[in-house]
Amino acid sequence: MRPLPVLVLVLCLLAACARPAPGPAGAPPPTPSGREAPSAASLSEKPSANPACPRLDRALLELSTADDPEARARALDIPLENGRALALITIAPADVRRLAQYGAAVSGQSGDVAQALVPLDQLCALADDPAVLAVRRPESLRLDPP
Repeated sequence: MRPLPVLVLVLCLLAACARPAPGPAGAPPPTPSGREAPSAASLSEKPSANPACPRLDRALLELSTADDPEARARALDIPLENGRALALITIAPADVRRLAQYGAAVSGQSGDVAQALVPLDQLCALADDPAVLAVRRPESLRLDPP
């Protein structure tokens, strides 16, 4: 076999392996950052058990209906400030201005994810907004002592 066809074959194989595989049929289009938009199910490990608020994290739903929200927030390790829970909200399009209609105080945003303090009585309504993909509790990092 001549070296040129072998070299061309190797280069073609390398090029095919370097290209990202296409997404599955029906996959959401990529976001402006080039990443595939996450599904609501993938954003919350524990989706709400309440069919009225399927995009609301179970822990936030539990907090919003607790008799003693302060004690429940401590137990769930969810920051609570003046009756508002800290939540991560995935919104498409990434327009956090609409969160104000739910009394949310946005403290940060990265792409289509906003961090906000949301009144407990507005969590379900916010999760039900058609532009909101998910409302979930913030992640907390726990380190073991050295």
